[in-house]
Amino acid sequence: MLLMLKRCLLAMQLMTRIPIPVSFDIKEQDFAKGIVFFPVVGLAVGAVVAFVYWVVYGVFLSPPVAIIAALIAQTLVTGAMHLDGLGDTFDGLFCNKDRDTMLRVMKDSRIGSNGLIAIVFALLLKLFMLWELGPVGLSTVLITLPMAGRWGIIIACCTCSGVKGRKRGLGDLCLEGAGTAQLVWGGLLTLVLMALFLKTLAVVVVVIILISALLTSKLMERRLGGLTGDTLGAVNEICEIIFLFILLGVRRFWWI
Repeated sequence: MLLMLKRCLLAMQLMTRIPIPVSFDIKEQDFAKGIVFFPVVGLAVGAVVAFVYWVVYGVFLSPPVAIIAALIAQTLVTGAMHLDGLGDTFDGLFCNKDRDTMLRVMKDSRIGSNGLIAIVFALLLKLFMLWELGPVGLSTVLITLPMAGRWGIIIACCTCSGVKGRKRGLGDLCLEGAGTAQLVWGGLLTLVLMALFLKTLAVVVVVIILISALLTSKLMERRLGGLTGDTLGAVNEICEIIFLFILLGVRRFWWI
């Protein structure tokens, strides 16, 4: 039980900027084993984001303003690490160079035009899709949105390998040692937590995100020779956008 709690707190420290004043001994294997708790991290992030939306909407009664505030809150809570990964990944993949050059471009701290466009489009898609979903039940959507992204990261970590022959980062620690057990337990935890809010629709979401994340991560792995922390961030953002597309697609048939 203490080991599970330690790994859960480690996942929270790794994936958010939420202050957790707890210190403990960490082994490298704890990173890969701890990805099981990424859905819990998503729930915590989603709760903060939904609370900000609820407060701002209650004050201004303006859905666009409240949604923008919620997206800002999500960016601050996560330290923009996933958006940064999305930008770096698109800079690398679309530089039209060889594999080594793509990886070198991704490590560059400066953002390029491809990365900037990807980040802007991602935020605009989230903004307008959340707006299109309407204010009724939007808090539920905002709570579950980060869980969908973290489920995508679990899938990528458990089905792909890291890039060989380069300096290891935190993303590599999550990729190394993650396997079928983490995929199964992470998927079950995601399903249970999502079902609390989305009911049976959670099954549809988990399955579609599974397929989407698998295809996306395998494509990146093929292009780059493996995944990096940046590509995991990109998978997170792509899966969150796909999640919103799913909700828009079923809205006319299924009440959330």
